[in-house]
Amino acid sequence: MAWFEAEHTTRFTTPVGYEAARDHFASLEQIIAQSADVEQAEVVDQGTISFLLKEQNHGITTFQGRYTCRYTLADEHTLVWQTVGEGHNMTSEGRATFQAEGELCAVDYTEKLGLDLDVPAMVVPMLKPVIRQVLAAEMAKYVERMTEALEA
Repeated sequence: MAWFEAEHTTRFTTPVGYEAARDHFASLEQIIAQSADVEQAEVVDQGTISFLLKEQNHGITTFQGRYTCRYTLADEHTLVWQTVGEGHNMTSEGRATFQAEGELCAVDYTEKLGLDLDVPAMVVPMLKPVIRQVLAAEMAKYVERMTEALEA
């Protein structure tokens, strides 16, 4: 098994008030709806979702992500999340802050994803930059989907 991870950081503004933007990004229903390739998502409690992703076949290996993530409003402007529990082969952690800028909301968003893949050790150095790009692109697409749904 080899560990791969990537980080995505962005800052953007939206024409929605900061409370509405924060509540949207913290909504478990929206998190599930805007997540890609979900086979099953179960709300475990008020702030926690257990994810099972669709199996993906990448030629040299197949992968089916599973992790449980807890989402918490740390304060009135900040949403944080992190993987909890055991038995996962992926991790997700991050922070989004929401600040009013006149009638707009400025969002600072940072997320880190990690995953454990069963690949031969000799290909790990070649795969790390490729998987890092794929994960970063997926995180960026998630933020785009969440923002589009917020502004719809």
